Amino acid sequence: WVKRHSDAVYGTRATDIATRYRIARGWTGNSVGFFTRKNDAYKLYFHAWPGEKTSFPVFKRPVRSVTLGGRPIDFTWDEKTGRLDLRGLPENPPDRICTVLDVAVK
Repeated sequence: WVKRHSDAVYGTRATDIATRYRIARGWTGNSVGFFTRKNDAYKLYFHAWPGEKTSFPVFKRPVRSVTLGGRPIDFTWDEKTGRLDLRGLPENPPDRICTVLDVAVK
């Protein structure tokens, strides 16, 4: 897994996006996953696959693109609320260990 996702592991920094997401949803655990960051690229790690769509109500930076394995994912980002909605995800997790999405920001 680390060989396949080395760009998501090495040289990245932790972010507080998942923490803010859990607080906004009232969750105490990290069932969605977490984000790391390298420059203007975020990596979203899914430990529990959400299915075909999911949302993050606390993404503050403008989103340019979201991809999964190089394939574009349909998304909307609301500048006023910071909400990032992802649609058109595969029904089942592409990676049985942990699926990683790329989120490019402006």
